[in-house]
Amino acid sequence: MAVTAAPLKSARNWIVMHQDKTSGAVPAKSINKDRQPGTDAYLFMTDQATGMAALAMRPNPPAG
Repeated sequence: MAVTAAPLKSARNWIVMHQDKTSGAVPAKSINKDRQPGTDAYLFMTDQATGMAALAMRPNPPAG
């Protein structure tokens, strides 16, 4: 899919609107438990969400 395709533009816009303006991270919270801010368990969800957003924006994702 071309980077100019509407779905990719929409995805990029969503990420830009939801990412932390200071760090660039995509914040996320666990739906299973309210975690203490600053702990590894708390930060894991944001790290995971940021990584998934970055992978989704790759121009040529690996097949399979």
